Amino acid sequence: MEILTIDSTFQKGPIIRFNLSFEPYLRALEAYLDKCLIKEHRLFFESIRDAIKDHPGLKHPISDLKQLSEIKDVLDLLELNLFPLFPRDTEIEDAIGILSPIRFFSYSDGFKQILFNPDDTFRLEPFDIETTLEENYRMTYREILRKCYGLTELEPREALTIFQTRATGGIRAYYRMSINKQFVDIKVDGELPPLQQEWIDYATDILTVHRCLEHPIPLEQFRMEGFFIFTLKDVTEEEALHSLREIVANMHTQDEVYAFERMKHATLSYLGQEGLEVGMVPVVSLNRGYAYDDRIFQKTSLVFRGLQNGYTAAAREKLFNEFIASAGEKFQHSVYRNICADGETSDESEMLNRMGLQTLAVFPVWHQKKLMGLIEVGSQNMVVIKGNLVRKMEKVLPLFREFIVYQQNHFKELMESFIKERYTAIQPSVAWKFNDIAWHALQRNRHDFSDIATPTISFENLYPFYAAVDIRNSSQERSTAVRTDFLNQLHYLSHLLKNVNGNEIKDEIIELLLQIRYWQSQITDSLTIEQEADLTQFLETDSLQFIGRLKEGSYISEEEALDYAGRIATETGIFYRARNSYEESLQRINATLKIVLDEAEDRLQESIPHYLEKFKTDGWEYNLYSGKSIAPWQTYDTDAIFKIQNWQVRMMVDMAIAAHRIKGELPHQLSTTQLILAHMHPVNINFRIDEKRFDVEGAYSIRYEVIKKRIDKARILNSEERLTQPGTIAIVYAHNREAVAYRAQLQELIKEGRLLPDISFLELEKMQGITGMKAMRATINLNF
Repeated sequence: MEILTIDSTFQKGPIIRFNLSFEPYLRALEAYLDKCLIKEHRLFFESIRDAIKDHPGLKHPISDLKQLSEIKDVLDLLELNLFPLFPRDTEIEDAIGILSPIRFFSYSDGFKQILFNPDDTFRLEPFDIETTLEENYRMTYREILRKCYGLTELEPREALTIFQTRATGGIRAYYRMSINKQFVDIKVDGELPPLQQEWIDYATDILTVHRCLEHPIPLEQFRMEGFFIFTLKDVTEEEALHSLREIVANMHTQDEVYAFERMKHATLSYLGQEGLEVGMVPVVSLNRGYAYDDRIFQKTSLVFRGLQNGYTAAAREKLFNEFIASAGEKFQHSVYRNICADGETSDESEMLNRMGLQTLAVFPVWHQKKLMGLIEVGSQNMVVIKGNLVRKMEKVLPLFREFIVYQQNHFKELMESFIKERYTAIQPSVAWKFNDIAWHALQRNRHDFSDIATPTISFENLYPFYAAVDIRNSSQERSTAVRTDFLNQLHYLSHLLKNVNGNEIKDEIIELLLQIRYWQSQITDSLTIEQEADLTQFLETDSLQFIGRLKEGSYISEEEALDYAGRIATETGIFYRARNSYEESLQRINATLKIVLDEAEDRLQESIPHYLEKFKTDGWEYNLYSGKSIAPWQTYDTDAIFKIQNWQVRMMVDMAIAAHRIKGELPHQLSTTQLILAHMHPVNINFRIDEKRFDVEGAYSIRYEVIKKRIDKARILNSEERLTQPGTIAIVYAHNREAVAYRAQLQELIKEGRLLPDISFLELEKMQGITGMKAMRATINLNF
C-alpha cells in the first residue's frame, strides 16, 4: 500500500501533533449500531467493528503508517463505508488520511491522478495561500474550543483549500479540497489552559488574523487522534466565473488591455478546452458609423491581429466594416471553418488561412439593441464548436457586455474631456497659464509652430482637497429592484400559463411552470450576475417566443399577447417598474447633489481661485487644488486653507441635507454617505499632454492618490463596521495636525445645529499599502 504525502512546501499553518487512531470511528460505529434496526446494515457494520477489534495494533494510536499494510482488509471495509459505492459526481474524488504532515493512506485512483504527477511530485499549487492558512488556523481553534472547552455552540466548519494547476496555454484547473473532521478527537497534555476571550473572538471571525492574538492557544499542548476524510472536487467553472466577476467589478482600476488579458485567461479556464484562443473586438459608434481602432485590435482581436501582414490598414478597416455589418444582421453567434471541397478555396477559407486559424466562432455582444462588440473564439486546429461551448460562452457574454460597456463609456468620457479641454475654454482659474505658455511659444514663429516642443505646464505646492458623496449600498439596492421586477414577471407569467387550456401543449406548459417555480425559489434572497443573465434570457426570449406560439395557436388572445409584450418593454413596461424607480431616484439624487456642488464651487471660485475636477460615480466625488501658484497675484496663507476647509465641510453637509429633503419624493428610497480626506502636505500637478489633463506628480503625491482609492471601503479597526454611514460626515486623516482645523469646523457646525453633538474619533483597519489612518465622524442634522 502506497502512502501519499503532500510536499512540505504546502504545509505551512498551525502545527499540532496528530496520531492515526480508529477509536473515534469505532465509537461512532458503536453508537450507530445501538440504534440500527435493519439486520443487513447491522451485519455489515458489525463486520467492520469486529475487523478493527480483531487487530490488537488498532486499539492504540498508530505512529508508523507502515503498519497499515497489515490491515488492508480493514481499510477495504472502511472505504466501503465511507466512500460512495457509485460516484456521486464525476468531478468528486475521496481519500482518508491525517495531518501534520498531510498523508493519505486510502484514496481513489482519481484522487491521486489529480494531486500528483506520474513521478509522484505534487502537481497543484495553492490558489490563495494566505486565506487558506488563516482558515486552517481558525478551524483548529474552533475544534479545540468545541471539543476541549465544551463550546458546542460553535458549529463545525468544514476546512476548505482551493488548489490550481499551473497555467497551460492560458488554461488553469481549480480543485476544492474539503476536510471532514467527524472522526477526530482532540486531547490535551497536562492541565487545560485557561480559556481566553480573544480565542473565541478569533474563532468567530471577530478577529480576522491569528497574528493579532496577544496570547494564542499553546498548540504544542494539544494533539489530535483519529483520521480525516478528504474530498476533492473540480471547481474550475465556479472559480473561473468568480475571477471573471472580480475582474469586471474592479475594471475601473485596471488598464483596458491588461484587464482583457485577465478576462481572456479566465474565460479559457472556464471553457476548459485546449487549443482555443479568445479575442475581443470592441465596437465604438462614431458619427453614424463604427470606429476602427487598429492599435487596440492588434492587442485584443484574433481576426485583426492575424491580418496585420496580409492586409493594408485600409483593407483591414474595410473588412472590419463588412465584419460588423454581417454580425449586426443577426443576434446569434456565427461559426467559420477552413473547409473546402476538392481543394477549392473560398473567401472564408482564405481569411482564416491569413489569420492562421482553422476554426472561428464569433459571438456578438448587444446592449439596449446596440451592437457593442464581438467576442472571438478560435483555434489553429480544426476544433469542433460544440453546443456545450456555445452555452458556456452565452453564460459569460453578460460579463463581457458589462466590461465593454464600461470601457466604451470611459472612452466617451475621455473624448468629451478632450473636446472640452482642446476646443472649449480651459477652467478660468488656470487659463492664464495656458495663455502665457502659448504667447511665449508663438513669439518664436507665429506662422508655423509645429516644430516647437510643447512646454510643460505645472502648478507646484498646491493643497489638495478631496471629498466624495456616495449612494449607500447602491449595488444591493439595484439588485433588490431587479429581483422585485423578476418576481412580478414570474408571478404574472405563471398566472397567464395556468389559464391556458390545450392538451397538445400541456407538457410544454408544465415544463415552463416548473422553470418558473425554480426561478422563484432561486432569487428570493439574492441574484448573481450569471442568474440575472440566465433569467433575462428565459423571460425576454424563451417565454416571449412561447407566448407568440400560444397566440398563433389561438390558445391565448392577441390582446393577452400584446399585453405581455407591453409589460416587458424596457422603458415603460410594468415589469421594469422597480428598476426604473431605482434609476430615476439615483438620477434625481445626483442631479440635486450636482446643483449644490456647482453653486458652492462658483461661490468659492470668486474668493479663492482653484482648480476642481469632479467625477460622477454612483454619487459625486471631486479633487480640488488651491495654492499660490494658481493665483500668483493673490495672497495665499493659512486663512485661505481654513476657508476652503470650512467651505468643504459645509458644502458636504448641505449636499447630505439636500439629498435627504427629496428622499420622500423618490420612488426608491436611497441614502448618501459623505467622506472627506484631510491632507495638508502640498502636491504638484502637471498637465499631461498625452491625456490632456492635470495629474499629480512625485512619490508623495502618488501616495495621496492611492489613499483616495482605498478609503471609501475603509472599516473601523477590529470591527466589520464601514466608516462611511448614511446621515454622517466622515473625515479621514493620517496625522493629528491634519485633524485640528477640520475638528474646529465640525464643532462650529454643532453650535449652529447642522451637526448633532458628539464627534467620534476612530482608528481604521489596515488597507492595502496603507496603515495608521484615523477618522472623525459626526452625525448630520438632516432636518436642519
